[in-house]
Amino acid sequence: MLDRYHFIRVVGLSVIVIVLKLIQNQPPAVVAVEGRVPLPAAPASVALAYDSRVAAMMAKVTQSLVYTATGGLSGEWPVSIAGQPFIIHDRYSNAGRQQVARYLYEYAGSNGVPVAYDSYFDLNPLPGCPNTVTNVVASLTGVISPTEVVILSAHYDSYSSSSSAADDNASGSAGVMLAARALGNKSYARTLRFVWFDAEERDLCGSYKYASHLKNAHPEERVIADFNLDMIGYDTDSDGAMELHTRLTSSAGYSDDLAVAGVFTNVVSTYGLSGVLRPVIIADAASWSDHDSFWQVGYPAVCAIEDDTSDSNPLSKT
Repeated sequence: MLDRYHFIRVVGLSVIVIVLKLIQNQPPAVVAVEGRVPLPAAPASVALAYDSRVAAMMAKVTQSLVYTATGGLSGEWPVSIAGQPFIIHDRYSNAGRQQVARYLYEYAGSNGVPVAYDSYFDLNPLPGCPNTVTNVVASLTGVISPTEVVILSAHYDSYSSSSSAADDNASGSAGVMLAARALGNKSYARTLRFVWFDAEERDLCGSYKYASHLKNAHPEERVIADFNLDMIGYDTDSDGAMELHTRLTSSAGYSDDLAVAGVFTNVVSTYGLSGVLRPVIIADAASWSDHDSFWQVGYPAVCAIEDDTSDSNPLSKT
């Protein structure tokens, strides 16, 4: 069995390079077919070139950091909030989620990424949604094409107040945290946002609010991609499968999703991760995580998740 923290680390390494590729250039096109199949290697003409500077950023993601970030979000040991030790026992209640949001806010800022709360309050919220939703949005504004936006996201809430939810979704949130740490304090061509969504476990309320507001209030922005991490810490059969969910091949947005997924395959090949990660595309329009909120308003998005088909984590919610 592959150690969960090593698996999260390797996914995190891939994510860093994927984001770097997306914020500098249009992703290459990669051909795939409907259903659950391995995404084929990209042709040499569009393969990524190895970059030692990128490798140096990847080196910042250590297994120790993954262990610390995931355990902190899961309540295994204290984190620092407002300069005081605090154990995260709860990522479900309003009070618990507010503490986690503050922790992520402070973490992003301490790593050189300007950050803001993206908060919403509704006296009569949509069915299933809490009255208060607080997303955390950390952003590095692009220096060449600031209105072209690449988003790396994960939800930070849990399924219940009694759940540490290390896999669902402390693992994905930790992946975004460590990407922000590696990529902060730098400038890029496009705008890069690290977004931790609230209330995913309650009908995707946080991401729905964010994506809808972005579409309606900021029509000048073009979202290149949302790359969403949801459960990236379980691989009991050690086959390295990482599902990449896109819209159906019949969808008008499928080619855009596939182009984003294609970057993942190129990264795994170029940076020597193919022995640990095996990208698998599933063109099923899966609607159970925050990427779907972006699809609903016409933005490209892909959800990366551990093998949830043949190696599903039976304790993902605990």
